[in-house]
Amino acid sequence: MIGIAMRGLRSRSHRSDRRVVGIGSCCLLALALAVPAAVASTHKPPERLYSVSLSGSVRVEWSLTTEGLNDSGLPLGCLGSGSETFSFDASAQLGAKPTRGPVTYYGRNFPRLFTRASFSSFAAGGSVQTAGSFTPEPAGFETPSASECTYVPKRTEANCSFAERGELERGKLFQLSPELNVNPTAPLQRGNALYIYGGSPVEVRCNPSLVEGLLFAEGDGFKTSVRVGSVLALRKGKRVSASGSASVPQIGFDGKQDGTETVAYSLHIKRVR
Repeated sequence: MIGIAMRGLRSRSHRSDRRVVGIGSCCLLALALAVPAAVASTHKPPERLYSVSLSGSVRVEWSLTTEGLNDSGLPLGCLGSGSETFSFDASAQLGAKPTRGPVTYYGRNFPRLFTRASFSSFAAGGSVQTAGSFTPEPAGFETPSASECTYVPKRTEANCSFAERGELERGKLFQLSPELNVNPTAPLQRGNALYIYGGSPVEVRCNPSLVEGLLFAEGDGFKTSVRVGSVLALRKGKRVSASGSASVPQIGFDGKQDGTETVAYSLHIKRVR
């Protein structure tokens, strides 16, 4: 009887072990099936990528006239007035350097794309032109003659060049975004136009330094005909393109417009992923 009881105990113990093993196998199988499902549920779709190319040209020109002459060179006793006119002109061609990247956001609703363009065909110059009209003082102590009071206009040409020309030739970074005065926390307006911003300004230095200038000055944006919504709605392999020109005024120290900067652009945006 004892032997039979022992055999029964071993038999029950064996069956119990099998049940434990069976339960453990089911749990492991369920876990193995659940892990891929959990991974699949947290997997994000690939980030959208766009290829952006920008080409065209840029030109800035301004002219400012001030009353008075630093030195007329005329003798005492000559009465009159003079003026100085400062003029500046600079231009360059923009070559496309297609750049891939995602749409990034500043705030929740301010989308931005970035691309590069190389500069070439640099041209820059300036001048200082003086003018004046003087006559002898009628009751002067020593009245000069009319010929002595004749003012000869002078024109001084400025020698100008682009600063950091090598970097510009390799490519400058541009931002495409809605107008910068748009509140980045306001609801996204898909009908807003994309603007071209040059980021850091391009400096043109001249000698004499009285005529110097900037291209793509900070905050100056050039409106394109491309809408934010048309870019965000692109499907893979599709593109949106536009060409045209846009201008921004050049404001002098007196707060008045004294010139214009104009960008002629050819813009292509393609979704590649």
